[in-house]
Amino acid sequence: GNMGSPAVLEAQIRELQEKSVASAAALRTLVTQGEALQSRVQGKRTLRPFITEMRSEGEALERKLAESSTVVQMVVENVRRLDLAQANTRKALDRAEGIVGLKATVDGVAGAIVEEDWERAAQSMQRYLHVAPEESGTQTEGAALESLRKSLVWLRSIVADKCQGAIDARDEAGVVRFCRLMTQ
Repeated sequence: GNMGSPAVLEAQIRELQEKSVASAAALRTLVTQGEALQSRVQGKRTLRPFITEMRSEGEALERKLAESSTVVQMVVENVRRLDLAQANTRKALDRAEGIVGLKATVDGVAGAIVEEDWERAAQSMQRYLHVAPEESGTQTEGAALESLRKSLVWLRSIVADKCQGAIDARDEAGVVRFCRLMTQ
């Protein structure tokens, strides 16, 4: 499978953390037992060097565990940073797609109005008008949304006129068409 996936990494990290906690606990027990043994046989000189050696080994092991725990923390932090970076990249891409889409929409609406394809103009606008521009949005983006809003006002007044015209002309299909557009 995919060895580098964050989920796999996190599972391995958790396992490492659990192991290091368990090892540290076992080690403390060992050191305590060593101390008890040392006090019991304090008088017997022959065991002294052995106990000192055992204690220094224990301390070295404890140091190593502390280092491995630091490495684990660093890996955890790096995985977190990676996730954050991925989320930010995704957001930036969505934003870029949105701006490109907005430009295409403005062009599409202008074309549809010129061709008097009111339905297409209305549908193109609907998609973007309930998307509020972000605070960090570019000026171009703001201008494009403003242009869309103006087009919408214009489109609504044209449609209202056409609807009234259809009513006056007793054009039932026209009335249905333009009333439907007005409620969009």
